[in-house]
Amino acid sequence: AFKKRLDKAAEVVASQNKDALLVVVVDAADNSITAANTLSPPDRSFVHDFFSLGQLPTNVRFVVTARTGRLPSLDLPPSFISLEMTGFSREETAARVRGIWNDAPDAWIDDFHHLTSGNPRVQSYAMDYAGGEPARALDYLRPTGKNLDQIFREQFGHARHQLIGIGHLRF
Repeated sequence: AFKKRLDKAAEVVASQNKDALLVVVVDAADNSITAANTLSPPDRSFVHDFFSLGQLPTNVRFVVTARTGRLPSLDLPPSFISLEMTGFSREETAARVRGIWNDAPDAWIDDFHHLTSGNPRVQSYAMDYAGGEPARALDYLRPTGKNLDQIFREQFGHARHQLIGIGHLRF
C-alpha cells in the first residue's frame, strides 16, 4: 500500500515540476529496529520493509539517519550512499548562537564551540539551560565540556531525584 502511494505521490510531484524530488526522511531509523527487537517476541521494524520496496520512481529519494555504531542493524541495500554527519564548524556555531544572542562576543562563541565539540544537540541543551543568560550556558558546560551521554545521565539523575522526592520512586 505504501509503495502504491509513493508511486502516485511521485507522479503528482513530477507533474508539477519535472525536476522536483519527493524526499522521504526516516530519522533515527536505528531506534525503530532497537524497539522492535526489545519486544517479546521480537518484531520486524518497518525500516527493513521500507528498504525492500523495490524499484523506486526516478524522482524519489530516501534519507535515513542512524547512529554510526548501529548502521549494520539497518541492513542497508548497496545502493545507499553513506555520509557521516559531523558537528557544526566554528562558523556554523557562531551563526546559530547569533540567531539567539546576536551580541555574543567571538571569545564566548569560541568557548561555547569548544565546550560542545560543535555538537548541535549539546548546544541546544546548553542554550535551553541558559535561558536568556549566555554565561549560564558556559557554566553548564564547564570545566571540560559535555557530550550527550553526560547530559542524558544528568537529566535522568535529576528526574530520578524529583520522583524520589515526591514519593513515586522507591529503591
